[in-house]
Amino acid sequence: MLPAEISAEIERLFDENPGRYTDAHLRVFQRFKDALNAGEIRAAEPDSARTSGWRVNPWVKKGILLGFRMGKIVDMSIDAARQPFFDKSTYPVKNISADSGVRIVPGGSSIRDGCYVGKGVTCMPPMYINAGAYVDEGTMIDSHALIGSCAQIGRKCHISAAAQIGGVLEPVGALPVIIEEEVMVGGNCGVYEGTVVKRRAVLGTGTVLNRSTPVYDVVTGAVHSASADEPLVIPENAVVVDSTNQMVYASFNSDGTNALIVQAPTSMASSVSVPVGTASTMYTGPYEPAFNNAWYTGSGTPILYIAGTGTGTLPTLYSVGFNSSGVLNSSANATTAALATGTADSSPVTEFYNATLAKDYLFVGVTDHCVASAGGGNAG
Repeated sequence: MLPAEISAEIERLFDENPGRYTDAHLRVFQRFKDALNAGEIRAAEPDSARTSGWRVNPWVKKGILLGFRMGKIVDMSIDAARQPFFDKSTYPVKNISADSGVRIVPGGSSIRDGCYVGKGVTCMPPMYINAGAYVDEGTMIDSHALIGSCAQIGRKCHISAAAQIGGVLEPVGALPVIIEEEVMVGGNCGVYEGTVVKRRAVLGTGTVLNRSTPVYDVVTGAVHSASADEPLVIPENAVVVDSTNQMVYASFNSDGTNALIVQAPTSMASSVSVPVGTASTMYTGPYEPAFNNAWYTGSGTPILYIAGTGTGTLPTLYSVGFNSSGVLNSSANATTAALATGTADSSPVTEFYNATLAKDYLFVGVTDHCVASAGGGNAG
């Protein structure tokens, strides 16, 4: 049976939802599942006509859901006395042999039937691959990692320990999570809700991406986010790091070309030392217009203003100096001022409340150009 013929049968059975499934129905589902196992059909596939580069195949998702309708709960235990297992008869453990070229290292991993696992994939224990997933050749699935139902993983990816790749089985028209070729997903990352991670991107440890996650590009100034019709798309070769965990970030050009992120604890209780080098061109990000009246053109020590945790009801605004070697240090040249003391002409911090996300944002600015000697304009 060709994929087009399988598709028509799956659509019909899904819509009819008969009270009893016959042997003929089960044979149709088995052919469908065989095609999933062989990688001949998949829940999503590349499509250059789409903004994300991918399109969903709703009929494939319907077929996976159909399997749950058809199946009966059966005993799948290897040793029922010591460790009983019960699941739908339509989704046993995937049958994999040594000839497949897939390494399944002993220690508690599980791969459900109805997914494609390519040659050279390495499965470190314990990890899990759900029905409908597509894991291409040469990929590493590390310990405690999850590949959700319908998730699409490209060739030569590394899904690090404890990473969670959500699937998105329902709704059937929604794009599943896509991880393209040669992507590095760091430990404890979570990628959910149809996010598309383009090839050769790197997700730093603990990064969480979903439809409500805005991703700020410190090089181009763009903000990547999902829309009503399109998922969050992480560009090719991007390096994504989490900017939460009680840290604040400011960015500026360190050499006139490459942007540098300065990171400091919100409490500023300990010394922070970051080499900043010199810059020949000031950084201009998407929020620069908010700082048009805050540019500092006088002489003196370059100052990085950063909003941190205060002792009262308002945050504290720390002004942190750069020494003659271009090093940021919070213990030297540091003074504090209440955030409320800033004026419309000189406040280096812009604050606004996003009602949609229910989050309060503080944008910090850099004054007097980030160079070892004084001079130049500032970046906001």
